[in-house]
Amino acid sequence: MLGRADDVVVTGGVNVAPAAVEAALADLAPTTLGLAGAESCVVGVPDDEWGQVVVAVVAVPGHGERLTPVAPEALTRVRAAVAARLGAPSAPRRVYLTGTLPLRGPGKVDRRAVASAAAGAER
Repeated sequence: MLGRADDVVVTGGVNVAPAAVEAALADLAPTTLGLAGAESCVVGVPDDEWGQVVVAVVAVPGHGERLTPVAPEALTRVRAAVAARLGAPSAPRRVYLTGTLPLRGPGKVDRRAVASAAAGAER
C-alpha cells in the first residue's frame, strides 16, 4: 500500500491525526513521562473491537531496541493529558519505549516498520 495512509488512524469510527498526537506528546513527554526531547511516532494497530487503536512509540536514547510498555501509571498520565488536549479518541491505548525509531529514505521515520513492531509487541 502506497500513499499517506498514516495521515489518519480510524479508531472506533473516529479519525485521529497521528501528527497531532505526536505534537501533543512532544509537549507532554517531559512532564508526563519524564522524557525531555524524546521523539515519538504514533500509528494505528489493528484491533478486533475498535478497528485500530492509537499506539505511540517513543524513542529514548540508550533504552535499547526492544519495545517495552511504559508503566501503567505513566500510561494513565499520558492518556489523560492527550485526551484533555485532543479528545479521548486521540489518547494512545498503549505507549512503548524504544532506543530509536526506524528510518527510511532521507531520515524520515518508517511508520510501517513502527506499526509492524507495535503490532508484534501487542501479541
